[in-house]
Amino acid sequence: MVLSVELSSDCLISEDVANKVREYLLGGSGANETFRNRSASTSSTESFSEKFPDTEAPAKSAEWMPLSQSEEKQPSQADESLMSGWISLSLLSTYSNLDYLLLANELRFVVLVRKAGQYAIHATCEIGDKLEDLINEEVCISCGDLFGLGSRRTTESLDCVIVALGLSNGLALFFTEKGTLLFFEKFTNNQPLFSIRLEQVGDSQQITISTEQTFFAVDPHSLHAALAQSKSAIARNEKNARELSNSLEIQCEHLVTEERKSLRHVYFTGMHKPSSFEQYAAASSKSYYERAERPNLPNYSTYLTCSNSYFLSFVWRDSDEREFIWNEAIKLGKSFIPHFGFRKMLGFGAVEEKKRPVGETTKVAATRGTLLDSRY
Repeated sequence: MVLSVELSSDCLISEDVANKVREYLLGGSGANETFRNRSASTSSTESFSEKFPDTEAPAKSAEWMPLSQSEEKQPSQADESLMSGWISLSLLSTYSNLDYLLLANELRFVVLVRKAGQYAIHATCEIGDKLEDLINEEVCISCGDLFGLGSRRTTESLDCVIVALGLSNGLALFFTEKGTLLFFEKFTNNQPLFSIRLEQVGDSQQITISTEQTFFAVDPHSLHAALAQSKSAIARNEKNARELSNSLEIQCEHLVTEERKSLRHVYFTGMHKPSSFEQYAAASSKSYYERAERPNLPNYSTYLTCSNSYFLSFVWRDSDEREFIWNEAIKLGKSFIPHFGFRKMLGFGAVEEKKRPVGETTKVAATRGTLLDSRY
């Protein structure tokens, strides 16, 4: 059955706003001396396409003939500016039914906010000015996402909108929608982050950050606490983002699939607790005499992964509550050790400038099923 749909224009980027955003992201004359001409080909899109080439043949839609030769018209200057492809070559993310739009390229990003059906520039930011010692000329923005930071006030549902950016050197940065840096965390040693997204399935939320072969499952509660505390401290001018990032910690798991293949996509598919029927069905498929020895199984975090070696794979990982309590106890115990050099001597001192990545130890996520239709 074929369904017909009708697309309607819900929002508009005016020519003036589009030219300003393109000028800021891709090139032109900068206000500062360190500005360099930018090109969308220098972003992570090029390196990602080299590692994971697309097997589909190009459609060459620009060469398609119009339905009616009589309707053919000469493109205007506005059409030429929008047909240059700068939007498709920039990193793009949306939030709240397209009310917020994020565009990023190299080390700059722009946040657009929809007002009365049209987008207006809300904030522009160059992250190289925030962390000059941690970001060199070879580093670029490799992924990005927008999500809301919940408010504890009853009068407002959101405290602010968070701009989450992943860099090619393994850093993840978290800004407000106004361009204020709140917190950053180092996830890998100079390995690019391919995706960062907040996903909600039912009542479960999780922030998933993926690299070429592994991915991180970030606890949203610990990240919310870190971002809320950072926003409050920066607003009161007590500490800056660097000091807060070196002191605050987030809870996450560094996971790798059993296949240990290069990953293209990782999606969080929710929490699942196996029923008794599933346990007996799994036991009977192994042997007639197999028994279900664990009557009460824990909740499992389930994921869907995609790779070049296989089409789809379904993996899951159980969160050990005892391990979480032990980690929290260690963090609490470290805070009581006096600052007379004993913490650093015992190995409890915080690593300066986030030189050590979070979640250095990887854990294997068990594979429950795989579709072996290869892309090559």
